[in-house]
Amino acid sequence: MISVVTSELYRFATIRSVWLSVIVVVIAGYAVSWFGAAFWGLVVGAGTFAVTANVVGSQFTHRTMVLTYLARPNRLVVLAGQIVASALVGALIAVVSAVGVRDQPGLIVAGLSAVPVIAIFAAALATVVRRPLWLILGFTGWLIIVEGAIFQLDYPLPISTFLASISGRPEQLGTFGAWTAGALVLAVALARRDVTD
Repeated sequence: MISVVTSELYRFATIRSVWLSVIVVVIAGYAVSWFGAAFWGLVVGAGTFAVTANVVGSQFTHRTMVLTYLARPNRLVVLAGQIVASALVGALIAVVSAVGVRDQPGLIVAGLSAVPVIAIFAAALATVVRRPLWLILGFTGWLIIVEGAIFQLDYPLPISTFLASISGRPEQLGTFGAWTAGALVLAVALARRDVTD
């Protein structure tokens, strides 16, 4: 398991587009942190989702997951390694970008708790969808159309509960955690699919 996590962290660190994306998310989070902890949490959470979805999903898109599964045939161990690595990178992004947040220490703690969870959520969904662009566009469309326009961010849907948890309602982190657990269950159930699907 440790070797799988190490391999995934190595992937985050050595693929140029990934570490550049991480740097962009950290800088963007730092830049908007001057407007408050809620803006910081939103930018860092959405950026972490995109980075994680790209790293995990692109392994299926570029068929490098075949080599990973040949080296580690137990797909659940690979999934667990991806989840742990994604959570660690999400936590690192949150901690480094939080340096600029000057107000609302409670919201900083909420963001530091919620950002690794959204990284796990993204990694699980990327294992299911397997196409990072589709997942990121779906995430954006779901947020704007379904949760934003239709439900006005009032219902306990995944992104609404994430946004609520980073905006001063930490009890919503449990609901978002339940959505993340559901995504993990789905990822585990579909982990044995053919890589070429």
